[in-house]
Amino acid sequence: MKAVLKAKYPLGLMMMVLLMSLFSAQAALPAPIEKNILILHQFASQYPAHQAFNEEFVQTLGQETGYKFNYSYEYLNLEKFAQHDDYLKATAAYIKLKQQYTNWTPDVIVASGGANDFLSRFSQELFGEVPIVSVWSADESRPVDVSPKHVLITALPNFDSNIRLILSTQKNLKKIYVVVGDSYSEQAIPAQIKQAAEPYLAQAEFIYLNELSYADMMITLAQVPDDSAILFVRWVADAKGESFVPVRVLSAITKAVKAPVYGTQRQYLGTGIIGGYLYNQGILGQTAALMTLRLINGEEPADLVVLEEQSDEYVFDDRALNRWHIDTTTLPQKSIILYQDEDIWSAYGIYFIVGTLIILLEMALIANLVKNYKRRMKAEQELHQLNHSLEKLVDGRTADLKEATVKLEELNKQLDFASRVDCLTGLYNRRHMEEHLHQEHQLFLRTGQVFSIMIADIDDFKQTNDLFGHDAGDVVLTSLSDLFGKLIRSYDVLARWGGEEFMLLFPGLQPEDAPKRAETIRMAVQNHVQTYQKEDLNITITIGMATIKKDETVEALVKRADEALYEGKRTGKNKAVMSG
Repeated sequence: MKAVLKAKYPLGLMMMVLLMSLFSAQAALPAPIEKNILILHQFASQYPAHQAFNEEFVQTLGQETGYKFNYSYEYLNLEKFAQHDDYLKATAAYIKLKQQYTNWTPDVIVASGGANDFLSRFSQELFGEVPIVSVWSADESRPVDVSPKHVLITALPNFDSNIRLILSTQKNLKKIYVVVGDSYSEQAIPAQIKQAAEPYLAQAEFIYLNELSYADMMITLAQVPDDSAILFVRWVADAKGESFVPVRVLSAITKAVKAPVYGTQRQYLGTGIIGGYLYNQGILGQTAALMTLRLINGEEPADLVVLEEQSDEYVFDDRALNRWHIDTTTLPQKSIILYQDEDIWSAYGIYFIVGTLIILLEMALIANLVKNYKRRMKAEQELHQLNHSLEKLVDGRTADLKEATVKLEELNKQLDFASRVDCLTGLYNRRHMEEHLHQEHQLFLRTGQVFSIMIADIDDFKQTNDLFGHDAGDVVLTSLSDLFGKLIRSYDVLARWGGEEFMLLFPGLQPEDAPKRAETIRMAVQNHVQTYQKEDLNITITIGMATIKKDETVEALVKRADEALYEGKRTGKNKAVMSG
């Protein structure tokens, strides 16, 4: 049966049918639906929290194959201008203009943190009834005037958990310094921390630094006593209104202070903090993406349940734990410990294996070398005799090679000359002339010395060939070549440009002198008596001239000369025309 199928349906035909069916099936798949997502963040783009949110949001939506998502990002810089009404209005106007001129309308808007108040004020004006997914951090003031089209995702607070963590991991602790800024988005945080700290006031004193400038805050932390710990919440702006990137502030603190530092957000890890019950912007990004997908699939914002997202995890830096001698058994259950050092075998086991193999291989090589030592000594003697014979042969071959090299160099010179000379007229050819044109152009660029060119074309040359034959045309070309050679200076360049055209290059020839020189050449050709087989040939030429100009290329110069030549041909021939 298989033999019959192979005979009736060739393998190539079967493969073609299979491929066509696969392509047809692929073509039948519906194209993904395009959806536009606008993401608004309250701070500048360099904030790691925004980057973590964006990455997880895009990755989560990317798993949905039925849609093609187009993203646009706006960073409002509210850490500096949250209370500047003119800035907020100008930002809204900018977003409105951008939508008008890019013709890009969002299907869903996603906002983080303090951007919610901006949207509450301007969303109707900017976006109409486009649904909004808002992420509200619990350490910020709750957004006001949340409209029915908003879906609010609330992150639960984590201050109580972090305070308990500090007290359980730091023995003999007396003071906890709370680092939080004084920006518009941070002003509600100290009151929240104070409320969370009330049950623990008997165990430690809480010192809040939100009313200090950045410099005073750093000075205060540099002088903290040994029985202290630091809880870093964020530092977007200080009491003087100066703006900062929190991660950079935290890196400076961990390098300058001599007390353990705990954090509240996942992106702080790796800056030198011990860790803590960390708020993860990536988890919020995933949740916001899932809520966005539900809206795109047709659910109404009013029908969606307002979420309270547990986006915190106990995460620690093993290096900081070791630095501050914190026993991992004192950490909460399910804690995540990052940056752990590998054990010796995990870190260096591969090197031990490779090293052992190398040693065994070297021992085998040494044994083989000893075995072959005597054989090599005998071979060296034979080789010495052979080398003596080869040296004589090489000396002879070297002499022959030198002689052949000299001949080859001479032949190359002849070939190069032949490649630059027109075989009929003995003049230089187009290639040689183009090289000289570029050389003269480089001199012009360096020194400003101008040069002029002329393109001379024999008038009615085809008629001469038709009446008297191509031999007559060759005689005319050869005769004019000799005549041109007598009319130019020793440092001028003459070439056969192509067919019945000649190119003349005149270094240093000014534009006011070129017409006179061209007229001299034209008259000399007109007065030149040219006969062929006792027949007088009335030979005339038309000349197009051009002088190099500032910022002009060689190609543009040649084109101008060629256009002047064409103008001379068009207006009667046997004339010299200067390009403007």
